[in-house]
Amino acid sequence: MNLRMVWKYGLTSALVYCGLLNVLPAGAATPLPLDQRSAGTPAVNGIHDDIGVILRRLDELETEMQAINGRPAGSADAVNFDLARETSNWNDDNRETASIDSSGIQQAGYFPSNFNTNNLLQASGCPPTYPTVGVTGFFHLDNAWYHQDSRNVATLGGPLQDGSEFRRARLAAKGNVAENVSYIIEFDFAASQPRFVDVWMNFAKVPVFGNVRIGRWRQPFGMAELTSVRELPFLERALPFSMAPFRQTGIGFYNHSDDERATWAGSVVRYPSDNFGNNTGNAGGYSFVGRTTWLPYYENEGDQLFHVGFDYSYLNPATNKVQFASQPEIQVGQTSGGVFPASFVGVPAFVSTGTLSNVTNINLMGVEAAAAYGNLYLQSEFRWMVIEQNGGQRNTLPGGYAQLRYLLTGEKLPYKKKDGVFGRVIPHQDASFGNGGIGAWELDARWSFVDFNGTGFPGPGRRLNDITFGMNWYVNAHTKFQLNYIHAYLDDPTLGNSNADIFALRAQIDF
Repeated sequence: MNLRMVWKYGLTSALVYCGLLNVLPAGAATPLPLDQRSAGTPAVNGIHDDIGVILRRLDELETEMQAINGRPAGSADAVNFDLARETSNWNDDNRETASIDSSGIQQAGYFPSNFNTNNLLQASGCPPTYPTVGVTGFFHLDNAWYHQDSRNVATLGGPLQDGSEFRRARLAAKGNVAENVSYIIEFDFAASQPRFVDVWMNFAKVPVFGNVRIGRWRQPFGMAELTSVRELPFLERALPFSMAPFRQTGIGFYNHSDDERATWAGSVVRYPSDNFGNNTGNAGGYSFVGRTTWLPYYENEGDQLFHVGFDYSYLNPATNKVQFASQPEIQVGQTSGGVFPASFVGVPAFVSTGTLSNVTNINLMGVEAAAAYGNLYLQSEFRWMVIEQNGGQRNTLPGGYAQLRYLLTGEKLPYKKKDGVFGRVIPHQDASFGNGGIGAWELDARWSFVDFNGTGFPGPGRRLNDITFGMNWYVNAHTKFQLNYIHAYLDDPTLGNSNADIFALRAQIDF
């Protein structure tokens, strides 16, 4: 069924529904008698006449549009939309903000993937109905090949094994239960058992705070952390990701300035939470996470921009125990947030503090900088984690990264001003095998490091530097392939320096 037919029959159904709403009282099974209808209320039979007029007008509009586009009325080209071309310009931002004008024609010019009956009801003059439900999801299928020198094998206790895995396989339901109350319930099925990802309710247009969120979600710390994994230029976030509080359970707020040049967000959470958002412990646990960003320079709709940001988190572990560890940007399992105990499958931790006891608090500070110039994009973050333990023992652990991205085929990387992060690459032309389309191509490079050496740590500590080169092929707006080469340079305070080389390939599709 082509798009015109969807519109025609969908709008027809909506009009019939609205007409019956005007004729039938709540719970009624038959139309009201004529003498009980309010003035101006149409009869049911009158609805069919109105629908006929609307359908004829839709046919006329279609003919006019075909004439404008230079295509003959009735041709296959005229009737069927080029869905690949239409959806290639669609992303998470305009999916949420696309609207219907008074004539019932979508302003964005095509049918969104999560279009629902509320859009048709609004187009026909009916109020929206709640709750609404939309389904979304994606998967990451990874393959990895390893080469280590002999000292790296000895340091890690054995050789790394080549293999493949589903790094992520997520499914979510999201929508609204009222005009200003939204929700999402998302699960990941890639681990040995399903686990929570984002599970929250959100209140919009709250005085002073702007938006208030309750549940489990990505905490406002780090530009890389707040970039969706669907839109990452590399297979994984950089090494300092292992320091971030990331997903925790609590209550928070976020907002932006009227000109969208500044953002701010904060939350109070229970730390650390497990993969189901749970936290127990009577040694504290209440923690704060906050982020603010500023866009001092923004020209030509983001062709040239400069972004700065500051992040801060005060963490009070609920059991006084934490562990920080990281793999070399090729991961299996959750490694961020100090979740205790940490679990690693497949690729072991290259750096680790071990399980730290008697931790009274952790202060984590970070700075961000990003810039865009044409098709070149730069992004960098540095952070410092200060761990306080009973007895006055203090350790400061640093980490940081710097990366660049270059879009070979001329696409632009959108900057989400309300979120203070870069968005999704949308190909100018989808890859069309045999028809000349090549999609979008991107080259990336990144250096990152973490230093987990500390006094009195039970783990091996170590310092890890990664140099990563990547190439991304965006087949269309919802399909991409990523190739990464990672050189991991490991410095063990006892065993010395060692090296590992990793080649990794990912296939991603999302909807």
